[in-house]
Amino acid sequence: MPYGRHTIMNKCICGSIAVHNRTIVKGCKVDTKGIEQAVDITTVECKKCGVVRQIDLPFNSEKGFTDFYKKEYPPVKQAYEIKDYKHDRKVAALRCDAYNIPERVKTLDVGSGSGAFVDECRSRGIEAYGCEIGQYHYKNGDEFIYKQQFEDVNFPTDYFEVVTCHDVLEHVLNPVKMVEEMFRITAQEGECIIDFPRFYHKAGNHHWKGVEHIWYFTTEQLEKLITKVGFVVQKEEHPIESKTVFYLTKPIQKRVKILLPPGIGDCYWEIVKINAFLKQKNLGLPDIYISNRRNRHMNAYNRAVPFIRMFPFLHIKEEILDMKSSRENELIWREAYHRKGRTIFENILGCDYFVSHNGYLTAGISLEETDPDLKCDWFPPMFVSLEQEKYKEYCQKQFGKYIVFYYVFVGSNKVLLQKISIKEIKKITNSIVQKTGCTPIFVGGTWDREDKGLMNLISCVPNAINLIGETNLDQLFGLIRGAEMVYGIPSGLTIMSIALKQKTVVLWSDFFHPRFSVNICPPSTLRNTYFPVYTSEYSGTAPLIQLGVDLVKGKKIKVEEVKAKEVPLKLKEQPQPVQPIPNKDSKLVTILCVLKSGGDYTIEYVKRLKNMVDRNTTIPHQFLCLTDLEISSEICDSRKFKANYPGWWGKVELFRSGLINTERAVYFDLDTIILKNIDDLLRVKEDFAALQPWNLNNRLLGICASGLLAWNNGKDYSFIYKKFNIAHTSEYPKGDQQYISQALAKHGERYIPLQNLVSGIYSYKRNCRAQLPQDARIICFHGRPRPTEVIHLSWVKTNWI
Repeated sequence: MPYGRHTIMNKCICGSIAVHNRTIVKGCKVDTKGIEQAVDITTVECKKCGVVRQIDLPFNSEKGFTDFYKKEYPPVKQAYEIKDYKHDRKVAALRCDAYNIPERVKTLDVGSGSGAFVDECRSRGIEAYGCEIGQYHYKNGDEFIYKQQFEDVNFPTDYFEVVTCHDVLEHVLNPVKMVEEMFRITAQEGECIIDFPRFYHKAGNHHWKGVEHIWYFTTEQLEKLITKVGFVVQKEEHPIESKTVFYLTKPIQKRVKILLPPGIGDCYWEIVKINAFLKQKNLGLPDIYISNRRNRHMNAYNRAVPFIRMFPFLHIKEEILDMKSSRENELIWREAYHRKGRTIFENILGCDYFVSHNGYLTAGISLEETDPDLKCDWFPPMFVSLEQEKYKEYCQKQFGKYIVFYYVFVGSNKVLLQKISIKEIKKITNSIVQKTGCTPIFVGGTWDREDKGLMNLISCVPNAINLIGETNLDQLFGLIRGAEMVYGIPSGLTIMSIALKQKTVVLWSDFFHPRFSVNICPPSTLRNTYFPVYTSEYSGTAPLIQLGVDLVKGKKIKVEEVKAKEVPLKLKEQPQPVQPIPNKDSKLVTILCVLKSGGDYTIEYVKRLKNMVDRNTTIPHQFLCLTDLEISSEICDSRKFKANYPGWWGKVELFRSGLINTERAVYFDLDTIILKNIDDLLRVKEDFAALQPWNLNNRLLGICASGLLAWNNGKDYSFIYKKFNIAHTSEYPKGDQQYISQALAKHGERYIPLQNLVSGIYSYKRNCRAQLPQDARIICFHGRPRPTEVIHLSWVKTNWI
């Protein structure tokens, strides 16, 4: 390659492009016989800071620089035969003696050359790694060497207790960037050791080399560079006259503290937004803490901590903060997770910020739509460890072509089994494996071993490899990267498979909002490498099998073949009207309530509910009370129970034939307070909508909450009433809401959560004790207290009349 003058080095490390006149310096290069020969080096000196640099270079871009060191360095290979691995190992031993690094200390050698220093460290029990792009013909091995440009590896922050750099800074295009990266990855109170030629000492004259060296710092200039980055100089030594060695420490850093929700998926959605947030707030690299409210073993440390460590622009603190530590924090958790409230909270559990977009995602709102001023980065830089790469290679060699399967049938995933049985999933799995010839590998956490349905499934799959609880996170990511496909249910594992652009099929149940499956993934992957499937949209297993087989075989998948549930790309906060109101006298909706004598509720509750409805809708409607009492027609229309079931079971009579003669029906529990306009609720067009339970266990069981219901009266739901048997109520310990939910499921129906369709619905107990949410419109009083018990509150007194 001809060595011409290029413009790549026009800019100095101080940012200045003004230079003195160029200077010709007498340097040297080594010929093919190892003999030094004089050579002219063209240099320029920065007018602003005085740094000298060479401008005659064999490359004119960053790519050219990388290619040069990968393909053509050392520049004269024969000349380097005067050196060998033994020579480098002897020098490495001297350095190790001087550094006195303890055993088991995690160490990185930046620009590790032949790897001799890494090997010497490891022979002494030090956990050493190297980073090198040059191709040294006499290297011993590279098992512990990252073969990438140092800044492109994305090592975790504060990762190495010791970082060394021997004779490297003079070679690189941007020494400031390299020192900044060394500072970031050095542990707080850790040590960095930089070895550099002593160019301006008579013993260092031979370091003025053509081709190789770009920067010719004085000792003072180099010290200024490294201290400006943040290092503290502990000592400066000259172990030989021609070299300067700086021993540096990284002081404890004061960083902004950010609290994130637990779990891989939850953290990933925040990471997508977090760089924009940091930039908006003008914040530096943050310390990340993990919040916890559920089982610590399952949801916090074992998932989120090693995952966040993979992102170089964050630093994970291995400390889990308990959101159940106070009532106030418990309410914040519920707001963050269960409703479209705030996404960013300040001063939580000693952290500057708690960030969570879960409430909006679960309500069907995308990350782009939520906090739109914070731009999403769906593919942030990530650290891929040597362990991850080696495990990927191991699996591909050991198992050939393989598919990763992830199934769990407990918790919220029980809802999946309402539409597709474990027997059918066995058939799908076996068929895909048989038709593709791939090895089936099952993965999951140690806690997943307790799922008997899963263990039974694996036992029925021939040649299955059970790695459940057998892989750490690095190994799991390596396994995913090397797979032909990942197939399973929604989880942090499958979400990250999507984010890694791996071919992925995810089976979704009706537990989730229809848009959730779309909103959690990078848009470019949707129906390209990622195929979300709603099991309720399929009849039979054939399409699910064919999708998996076609994806593994590389066939182009047509959207209409997938039959994936189509969802709008935009969702407005309040649905548009189903149709215009023909005239003020036509009744489109029947508003219902149920009053059973002998309980806490009276006719006064009925009057107040009717008044609140009338005040807060413009839609013509009929108000009807189903009761065993005599209610004056001046109060409202009423109908008597037929079966007159005890307690809450009277609610099933709402679905008896002939009770309602309008297009739509909306039911309110009597302990409901309406604050603002509810026209959009009365216009909800879904066949059957109900409250999503405030109780997590009920949500996981797929049970709706029956305190607020809306249904299409043109569709026959009389089976709910006809099939009810009062003698069998012991089968439904959760009451009428459990019976209604199961009756719907047996009839092939499902309920849509009203909170996903209508904003401003809140639980008094869960959301309103501390403060009434600004967008509140409907407040549900389930259990205690009753509205009468909080009548002293101004908003109750004003509206419940």
